Amino acid sequence: MQRHPPETALPIVPESKFGTDHWSTLLHIAHVCCDGGGQAQLDPAVMRCNAARHPAFAKPDQIPWKPDFGTKLQGHLLALRRRDPDRPRRLGLHLVEHDAWDCVSDLAQAGFLDILCWPDRHVRLTAKGLSAMKQMMAAGVGIQHLAWFEYKPEAQP
Repeated sequence: MQRHPPETALPIVPESKFGTDHWSTLLHIAHVCCDGGGQAQLDPAVMRCNAARHPAFAKPDQIPWKPDFGTKLQGHLLALRRRDPDRPRRLGLHLVEHDAWDCVSDLAQAGFLDILCWPDRHVRLTAKGLSAMKQMMAAGVGIQHLAWFEYKPEAQP
């Protein structure tokens, strides 16, 4: 089982910095895993893809990658409040090359999912990933609130 794909050249984003893009990717994976009996083959049609980083997962008709499509990390929205649109990038809170496939890699590295086969995009939600989903549901966290979500490991009896 792989924790992250071999071609990843970007640094792994730590769980403490996960923002809306990471958590929404996990929500999507949880949804397709529920439909797929605990495992899923991710569909490139619904994933943000930087074709220069992940050409095998690029859609033939996708629009060219723009820096604005990059992953936003925890604190991105607060940094934007300063009326300086470039501030999040300068602070490292907006990763302009980082796409949803990189989020999948980060989520796997943090233990929220397992990558069963990277070339075929097969993943499985782990117990930690399921726990995070339960926390989001219990807290009523909607997609608009994911920027503020913070996973808290369950206490072991």
